[in-house]
Amino acid sequence: MNPLSALPLNPIRAEAAARTPVLPGRPRIPWRLAALWLLLAVAVGCEQEPLVRRYRVLRKDALPLAREAAAERAAPQRTLGAIVPRGQQLWFFKLSGPREAVEAQQSAFLSLIRSLHFEGGEPKWTLPEGWKDEGGGGIRFRTLRVPGQKDRSLECSVIRLPMPAGPIEQAILLNVNRWRKQLGLEPLTPQQFQPSDDPLSELSRMELDDGSPVYLVNIVGVRPADGASGPMTLPEGHPPIDGAASRPTQPTASEPPITFRKPAHWQPKPTGPFAIAAFVADGEEGAVSITISRLAGTAGGLVANVNRWRRQIDLPPADEATIRDAVRTRQVGGAAAQIVELIGPQKSILAAIVPRGDETWFIKAIGAKAAVERERKAFDAFVDSLQFPQRSAGGS
Repeated sequence: MNPLSALPLNPIRAEAAARTPVLPGRPRIPWRLAALWLLLAVAVGCEQEPLVRRYRVLRKDALPLAREAAAERAAPQRTLGAIVPRGQQLWFFKLSGPREAVEAQQSAFLSLIRSLHFEGGEPKWTLPEGWKDEGGGGIRFRTLRVPGQKDRSLECSVIRLPMPAGPIEQAILLNVNRWRKQLGLEPLTPQQFQPSDDPLSELSRMELDDGSPVYLVNIVGVRPADGASGPMTLPEGHPPIDGAASRPTQPTASEPPITFRKPAHWQPKPTGPFAIAAFVADGEEGAVSITISRLAGTAGGLVANVNRWRRQIDLPPADEATIRDAVRTRQVGGAAAQIVELIGPQKSILAAIVPRGDETWFIKAIGAKAAVERERKAFDAFVDSLQFPQRSAGGS
């Protein structure tokens, strides 16, 4: 017996139930039990899947690291690169990272490239002091670990790729523009592809001892946040950096502080990535280019730099004794400077090399012989006007 059937019924409902026919073969379900089933069905059908919310909470020590990483991405970056065409292959040497950290390794990078020679189709080199060869893997022929700043090392990659079809210059330009894009710089046009013979310039060309050409790249920029190419942009109020379109004669707070008196007829011109200031002096005899550059350490030393300049004006290399005999010394900005004068078949160079603690400053004028002679007095006065900060003299 169903226990629910013992419950008293409402008289009206009882009368209605008595009039309701019962179909043969189908048991009659008590109304209270049917109502209970209906309520359960409605409750189950209306039940919604619970909403699950997930939250990501940064660790307390993660926020400073995230800010530091974002600041590094927005900071100026420098790329030193060398492209060596060799037979049916292109060899790429690339050192890229924070501007100051890479700049500190500029002399070491150039010494690595100058030491290149090939044996059995593969490059050999003299590893700079402090650099480590970590071997190769994947697309990399070698990875060279380079000392950095703030306990962070840098990487110099060595990669080999097949020589593409077409002129070598076209392949070089394509890869130079690829590196420029990575730093948010405008690509060079074929008309602008004019490598100089000065490795301190943005794009230069040199030769190894066996005559193999080497194309050197020195560029500074800011990596685009979205990876897109385009002209380098800086936050509002950010001081100019190397590679910018122009620079005032008085350096800003972020640049090495140096002051000077510029001759009135010298006009500012765009600087390369290692130049603090650059000028041009025009006249009937031709134009003279004047630059001020700062490099870490000795930047290769007197003999290496003088012989590099000799090559620029078609003079053969000289031995150390000959170079030192020709160099004069005088005080510049409170330091003993080496004064260099070189006269080639068509061009001349006047230069001053000023060691200051753990860095070396180079003041250089180059142009046609008559034009450089015209600017001699102005150049001497300009060099005499240079003033350096006291901290440089102490090497701090």
